[in-house]
Amino acid sequence: MSQQKENKSEWGIPAEEFKPFVEPLIKMRESRKDMTVYQLQAAAAEMAKNSVPPEDPLIEIRNLQVPVRDSFQVPIRVYIPKERKDGKELLPLVYVMHGGGWATGTLDTDDHVCRRYCKEIPAVVVNVDYRLAPDFPWPKGFEDAKDVLEWSIENASQWNADGSKVAVSGCSAGGNFSAGLSLLEVSEGKDRIKLQVLNQPCLHLDGVNNYKSYADWEHDAPILPKWRLLQFLEWYRGDAKDIFASPILAPSELKAKVAPSYITVCGMDPLKDECLHYAQQLRETGNTVEVEELRGYPHGATSFFTNFVAVKNSITRVVKLCQKYLQ
Repeated sequence: MSQQKENKSEWGIPAEEFKPFVEPLIKMRESRKDMTVYQLQAAAAEMAKNSVPPEDPLIEIRNLQVPVRDSFQVPIRVYIPKERKDGKELLPLVYVMHGGGWATGTLDTDDHVCRRYCKEIPAVVVNVDYRLAPDFPWPKGFEDAKDVLEWSIENASQWNADGSKVAVSGCSAGGNFSAGLSLLEVSEGKDRIKLQVLNQPCLHLDGVNNYKSYADWEHDAPILPKWRLLQFLEWYRGDAKDIFASPILAPSELKAKVAPSYITVCGMDPLKDECLHYAQQLRETGNTVEVEELRGYPHGATSFFTNFVAVKNSITRVVKLCQKYLQ
């Protein structure tokens, strides 16, 4: 009997709009099982490139490069709404970090989401193409994300944006970075990040033996089974005891100070239980947390299936929260 049938929780029953994609995704996953990391990077980049929407006349897009601490130039994509309520009004800044197990992903991965944020909040959106493992293991990608965030805040005015009103957003590895950056922000005594959007984040690099959902989805998760996640972790070589790599381990006093959180949790995902655990931890400190339960959806749904009704509704919720917290 497959693990999918053994998992009796309604969290793991495929949602109606996702059902037609389950078997094709499993076949694709198996076809990539023996790929090298570089082959996976190329395959993910090609898939993301093919999903980029056509040019939107209401959005100005600038592709730039940002120097970071070792003088490397990190590519970014900036999305600027062309229609504004007031040309003199400063817009909020939304900072997006793509997923991909710290080892795959490009600026195209979350391009569709960035465009929606830009138009609907409206906001200036910065999408960062941090360096990838295994060539650049921990902490290089996180440092890239941190350095580009600081640069974006310092230069926000050139896009008519307000660097004191920031939301950080990411899926999977990007969600891990979002949570880590939010903790780092308050540990440094800063208060610019007003909202953290954590879409199916990895929150404990050594959590594999601590959560039942890893066993539930050891083999049959359509996109991210346990074995693939372990492979990504091996490539990433993160410090599992570092609180900015494993936010679940952060002290309560820091969790109490981080920005309000919006956390999406997918049912067909080995990371499900640690996402719920982190939400509980934040609530226990008195923090503000909103959890979106995407039961019957796979890991990465908020990036890969932006046409699904549930995902569209989730993005709409993020827009409303940004409008609330980034005023």
